[in-house]
Amino acid sequence: MILFCAGAISSLNAQITINRSDFPVLGTLTVRAVDTTAEVSPGPSGLNVTWNFSNLSPNKYDSVYWVAPDGLPFYQDHPGANIAEDIIRTTNPPSYEINFMNLSDTGYMCIGNEILTSFPNTGGAGGYIYMAMHYSYLTPACQITFPFTYGDSCNGAISLDLILAYRFNGVIMDTMYGRFNGTVSIVADASGEMITPYGNYPVIRVREKWVTTDSSYTWENNNWVFASSDTSIDTVYRWYANDYGQVGYWNENSKKSPGGFTFFKSQTYLGTKNLKPSKEFYVYPNPAVSKINIISKDSFDGIEITDNTGKIRIRSGNQKTIDVSTLASGMYIIRILNGDKSFTEKFFKQ
Repeated sequence: MILFCAGAISSLNAQITINRSDFPVLGTLTVRAVDTTAEVSPGPSGLNVTWNFSNLSPNKYDSVYWVAPDGLPFYQDHPGANIAEDIIRTTNPPSYEINFMNLSDTGYMCIGNEILTSFPNTGGAGGYIYMAMHYSYLTPACQITFPFTYGDSCNGAISLDLILAYRFNGVIMDTMYGRFNGTVSIVADASGEMITPYGNYPVIRVREKWVTTDSSYTWENNNWVFASSDTSIDTVYRWYANDYGQVGYWNENSKKSPGGFTFFKSQTYLGTKNLKPSKEFYVYPNPAVSKINIISKDSFDGIEITDNTGKIRIRSGNQKTIDVSTLASGMYIIRILNGDKSFTEKFFKQ
């Protein structure tokens, strides 16, 4: 059980204020830890709250690359976005989640999401079924306006579309269309100190409450046909700290389905050049079992392979065949070094 308390905290007399400068810039790598098993309470609202999450024990990590939207899957469907969270998860097969946002000196809002995940096919054919979800905000959720501090809030209407598709062996098996209409209210309802296994942070906590009517449609005879409608209420809590942006995330629905508590681990600036998919070289096979081969337009000085925490696992010279048999299964980043330039690609080790 995660403990929390409210009381006088001498070091937190001044409440923090969140601005654009507290969020990552293009070229930043943030590593987030996730504990999917601990029993978590969001704690009370009010001032001088202590959230003691020190006994969280992460069982997975997400690498979040803050990149320009151009070139990401379906980026053209989110024209209002100027930055994106490209979240790479250590799953087999690979999966991703991309959150398209508009982030400026005046505030930020979510523009849309692209998600790809998979699960084993329990039928006789085996393999994996891929599920792709495309969220597009017709009416963007209300914007958090900077500066944002304890007691600030915003309320607004929300309307978004969801297109969901199931695919096996490259063939679409089923599709679903959803329309969500309702309201969202956002309020910085608490302030205090957050304690995690990786550090302590003065924070403000923001509560988001979504109340929507969810209508779903199925594809029949070349048309979307209404299937059902329901009302849902979702409550999300986010903790924000100066210099790091979001340092904690918890969805109330995690009590009903595995989602877990997500919290900040580390942050590194890699540079925007390193985060764009490279056309300078290619890696195969991908996924890899024991070796990867590099096809490069030009000669290069060396390579580095890092895991999802940013730790260098393999460093080599200009060999074009790399032994990766000692790597654990998961997603990795291979960086080609060439003088003062570098290029990156992602690959998955089975």
